[in-house]
Amino acid sequence: MKRSKITLLPNAANFDGLSNTGRQLTRPLYLGLTGLLLSGCGEPDYTAIVANTVEDCVADTSLDLQQCEVAYQEALEEAQRTGPSFFNEQDCEWEFGAENCYQDNDTNYFFPLMAGYLIADALFDSKKRKYRGTYTPVFGYKRKGSKFNNKYMFADGNALGSMNKMAFKVPKDSLKPKPTFARTVSRGGFGQVAAQKVKINQRRSTNRNRSWGG
Repeated sequence: MKRSKITLLPNAANFDGLSNTGRQLTRPLYLGLTGLLLSGCGEPDYTAIVANTVEDCVADTSLDLQQCEVAYQEALEEAQRTGPSFFNEQDCEWEFGAENCYQDNDTNYFFPLMAGYLIADALFDSKKRKYRGTYTPVFGYKRKGSKFNNKYMFADGNALGSMNKMAFKVPKDSLKPKPTFARTVSRGGFGQVAAQKVKINQRRSTNRNRSWGG
């Protein structure tokens, strides 16, 4: 069932009082860093920024205001499609923080608000005005005591990194659509999924190292 539209200003999810001026990279410096990078294995990684607001998108990327507004709307729709759902508000807020959850009018389940969305300049074709990826939403995990506390999380349970950062190196797969979160969870359920993702990724990394003689 299609989720109801919500009106969300991304800067309303500005956790721990972090402001745009508190970001670690200055905007002029960041713009010089944006682009395609190559990892040690030869596979392309991209420098992507987390835009918390449309204004951040305009200031920190090559997209103009209209394109940034489209990016925000597409990311919001993706967040509504893929985000984890909870049976009640208390369970959602226990993982994502007070006042960072909303209730869907169709299902009556609760979902975390989008904390921001990833944009990689290298995937934007300025001539065709087309983005060759997905404006990927991220959510701010806020459960104290968790190793994921104060980290940006993808809808599938993978962690992006600290919410104190603006720019991240990510594989192109991170900028592709995520599957809809498969189940409604109770308190701590999303954190359990995230922990399982870490174990899976660690096993994959170990297997890759072994295949190279490590």
